[in-house]
Amino acid sequence: MFVIDRIRLDKQLSEIAQSYGTDISLRRRFFNYSLKNHEINVLTSGKGGFMEFRTKFLIGSDGPLSQVRNLSRIKSPKLLPSVQFDVASRSEEVKLYLDRTKTPEFFSWEIPHNGETEIGASGIGSLDTVASLASDRKIINKRGGIIPLGPTDLGTGNVFLTGDSAGLSKATTGGGLYAALKSSDSLSEAILTEGNILKNYRRIWYSNFGKEIKRDFMLRRLIDRFEKYYQLWIPFSTANIEGINSVGDIDYPSKLLLYILAASPLKINEIIKDIILLSDRNHNYSK
Repeated sequence: MFVIDRIRLDKQLSEIAQSYGTDISLRRRFFNYSLKNHEINVLTSGKGGFMEFRTKFLIGSDGPLSQVRNLSRIKSPKLLPSVQFDVASRSEEVKLYLDRTKTPEFFSWEIPHNGETEIGASGIGSLDTVASLASDRKIINKRGGIIPLGPTDLGTGNVFLTGDSAGLSKATTGGGLYAALKSSDSLSEAILTEGNILKNYRRIWYSNFGKEIKRDFMLRRLIDRFEKYYQLWIPFSTANIEGINSVGDIDYPSKLLLYILAASPLKINEIIKDIILLSDRNHNYSK
């Protein structure tokens, strides 16, 4: 497994964009937009006050708390608060902790990076979990963030969303970089294709990586609903560790699920019976 240096990656991507003629305005933030005569008036704030720009398209790539999405009145995905400590600890291993008694909404992790270790967790219990894991190590830095779960709409009119702004992160792992890049590619292709851009964007996205995001979200909902009764994380993941390592793809978790089910055919009927039984119980209880 490789750990990406996001700061260097962002700088490199910005340099590539500039080499293709992109103008980057630093220390300036998106504030609002309005529609006028088939154009979009974009208002930004920053040093020197407000500035207005006119554009044909507005693309919201402004993260899980997207202001573009909110002003467009597009439904927000579920947002999971996340906490991460950088500690002075050398390690060559990536560790995942799937303990739902401590982090019931997600999981916690340890990832080595540049001679340090990133200790993080998401959802309820994140801060206490990370503080406990880092209790015997020197803390260098503390950070926070948000993981969006559950895709929302990709835009409205000539306003489009990509990546975290559209909730396009993997619901089982929280990773969103690959989806951000793939959704940007899909939008670029849609703009260059004849016809309605938003319809093209939806079609291109959902015919490609969008299908995996949808499967991943369905898998996450299944785990959330039944894991507390039937510990799916543990029996599945221990079914065949060597095989999982050979076929596992962090960007396509659904492939891994199919492999695990195929590797454990005798457990499938047992699992389905448990799910049906639990569904009946929940249905009777709701009455």
